[in-house]
Amino acid sequence: MRDDFEDVDAFAVEALQKGLLMLLAYESERNRHRHWVLGVGISGFETGESFAADTLLVLCPSSDPVPLAGHNGRLYSEQPIMLTKGATPISWQFESMPYCCEPVRLMSAISLQLVV
Repeated sequence: MRDDFEDVDAFAVEALQKGLLMLLAYESERNRHRHWVLGVGISGFETGESFAADTLLVLCPSSDPVPLAGHNGRLYSEQPIMLTKGATPISWQFESMPYCCEPVRLMSAISLQLVV
């Protein structure tokens, strides 16, 4: 688990790259409201051995469901980001129907791993 904006972006990207589910809490940069979403996937660009993330795929409990879709929202950055520990926090854009796009920062992330 990571919180207080410290390395939370890198932690979330790393866990989503491993195929883990993530509880992600964010804070709006506009009006400071807070919300949580379930991170279910990641998108980006791979060159050689390095990966640059640009989108975190999420399920948002307050957004409209999308039939037969694996996600109903996304956190994206217009520039692919090479995340490393100690990197500065990222301003993500949260986008989900029916809500307008808004700039947010991740506050905390909890990795969920199922053990059978």
